[in-house]
Amino acid sequence: MKKITKKIINKISKIDIDYKKERVLKKIISNDRNIKYIDTFILVNDHNVKIRLFIPKVINQTIIYFHGGGFVTGDIHTYSKTCDDLANNTNSLVISVNYRLAPEYPFPNGLIDCYNVTKYLYSSDSFLDNKSIIIMGDSAGGNLASVVSILASEKKEFKIKKQILLYPLTYHIHDENSIFNSVKENGNDYILTNKRINDYLNLYVKDKKYLKNKYVSPLNADNLNNQPETLIITASLDPLRDEGEAYGNKLIKFNNKVKMYRIDNIHGFFTLPIYKKAINECYSYINEFLGGGILEDKVV
Repeated sequence: MKKITKKIINKISKIDIDYKKERVLKKIISNDRNIKYIDTFILVNDHNVKIRLFIPKVINQTIIYFHGGGFVTGDIHTYSKTCDDLANNTNSLVISVNYRLAPEYPFPNGLIDCYNVTKYLYSSDSFLDNKSIIIMGDSAGGNLASVVSILASEKKEFKIKKQILLYPLTYHIHDENSIFNSVKENGNDYILTNKRINDYLNLYVKDKKYLKNKYVSPLNADNLNNQPETLIITASLDPLRDEGEAYGNKLIKFNNKVKMYRIDNIHGFFTLPIYKKAINECYSYINEFLGGGILEDKVV
């Protein structure tokens, strides 16, 4: 990454964020007027969860997508461009899930939505056969995807074959006490700062005793047997880099098939069109993974 780009990113990283205002701002600047999609609802317990379907000309598989945003911001509207690109670049039916957000709906509400929507889609015959369904998420969405996979393995209500995790949050400590170098190296200067991560987690997890829980911090899981074939993509300048890779290495220790790549960029690059080169590199790994080739375990 160029020095001038790093300087600009550094300045942006110092700005304090009002997360409720951030939600409004993202909706204002998001533009999906030229994107074709279908909205519908799935009943989860006592409420409806909206899902948005992006349908390309050719469909080889279905991707259930959980958006990022620190469990607090983001929605299917702000992720329309990303999901439309994903559908067209991978020939996938992409189903974006509008799970409930903190602080109004703290843990485990959003997770419950994601799990139950996934369970419904796996039991439905409307979205290809369930062997062709992949779950995917970025950042907080990567966390939710990994935890949905853990729950699916434990509950045995459906079986997930593959998951794609983009720079996922997998651990609960993001300060000077962290065991990961990336938290110390990248935690102040690259948009997603340690302070912002902790702010998000404080809004998501009201009872702090749950921060170490495997359903919040999947890296703390004692048993990761029978997890899906997994693709993990991290970013070199991301405070979450090392914990994402640590999660991949732990999956390998439990004899799961895992492939990992590190892309030279910042957290969130997949949703930022200015990083076209990094996005194209990311798609090359995703399409290789979706192609059904034999996965070789790769430790980063």
